[in-house]
Amino acid sequence: MVYDIFLAWLPLILLLIVWFLLGQFASKRIKKFQDEVVWDESRPKGALTLIREIKGTDLLRKYKIFVDDKFQDEISTGETKHIILQPGLHKVCLKIDWCSSNVVEIGIDELENNELHCGANYNNWKCTFMWLLKPKNWIYLK
Repeated sequence: MVYDIFLAWLPLILLLIVWFLLGQFASKRIKKFQDEVVWDESRPKGALTLIREIKGTDLLRKYKIFVDDKFQDEISTGETKHIILQPGLHKVCLKIDWCSSNVVEIGIDELENNELHCGANYNNWKCTFMWLLKPKNWIYLK
């Protein structure tokens, strides 16, 4: 009887073990990727600098950068982008599929650099369903 119960649960147990081992493997790869990234420390004046953090969620996907509702560029994981803008107020937003970030209004000055950081808000078990419940809050931009 105990043997029959064990055989019934064996596929689920094996699936959980494989899932756990894949999670451990992915975690080590992300850590290695974080250690190998060379951050761009240059900050051109009169520009917007976007820095994307390295997180497991959306690791292989690019975020689309919109300034004043116009597509500007894309940013990958661990990347730093500099976008030269005209002086004045601009609205910045990031998108991936149907999910987006909050809209940040920034003032560009010819003598200064504005720096924003971005990444996925949910990097734990919540990422399995939050893209459906809160698509406007998937990406942070601050």
